[in-house]
Amino acid sequence: MDTIHQNQSSILSQIDNFETSQSSLKSSVEELETRVSSMQSSLTICETKLNSLTQWPGGFYALLQPKTGCPVDLAFFGGTHKFHTIHTESQSSSDPGDSFSSFAFSPLTSFSGYKKNFVTIEFCEVTRQFNTAPWPNGSFCINKILSKPCPDGFSSGYVTFDTEDTDYSGYARNNVASSVSGPHLHFCCQKTGSAETPIELPTSSPFLLYRLGGDCQTDQGMNVTSQVLQFNTEDSRNNDSVYGTHPDIDRPGSVIKFNLCYYY
Repeated sequence: MDTIHQNQSSILSQIDNFETSQSSLKSSVEELETRVSSMQSSLTICETKLNSLTQWPGGFYALLQPKTGCPVDLAFFGGTHKFHTIHTESQSSSDPGDSFSSFAFSPLTSFSGYKKNFVTIEFCEVTRQFNTAPWPNGSFCINKILSKPCPDGFSSGYVTFDTEDTDYSGYARNNVASSVSGPHLHFCCQKTGSAETPIELPTSSPFLLYRLGGDCQTDQGMNVTSQVLQFNTEDSRNNDSVYGTHPDIDRPGSVIKFNLCYYY
């Protein structure tokens, strides 16, 4: 009888220990669930704050950087460090009215790095996603990120520059041109609406779009003015070319002139 009693006591003790462990485990699970819920709440708050700092539409893309710099928006963080130096035809003139100038650009499209026969174009790149908002329908082009598809509703294409052959020198650190020598500058373009119908893009900072279809896209709350960016490419046996959908360009001889739209 003593043995049976001892066994019963041992079993009861084990049951008590199990119930205690079970209660402790349940308490730990509840505490963990509370922490997870708190973390999810914090994540939601962070996402809300990030979205409030990101007003530009979603997708991966780049904008040509104007003299005023990249738009003040979290989406473009780091964009000022992306550039491409193009070695233009070695002409002495830099007069915008001279079709044989090395390169020329309107004042508002001035870039931070340029010198005789070289022009450094800079880009504001969106390479991380903070926003999934769609682009408004309209008629314009932006730059394409090489490793990513165009945003929904856009078609891709590129323009090839036949850069200077003699003593060529160029340099690049960007995601929109696929080579340094004879670079392909890649684009995403959409013509899903009329340029005369205003779209809504963030109005807090000036920005540039490439013109498509002959007229600058109107933007609600922004003024827009036409600008140009012109390159004199290789004069001898020139191999400039275009492929797919691309912005409005003029190609008189060995010249590539982009028609731009500056919003302010």
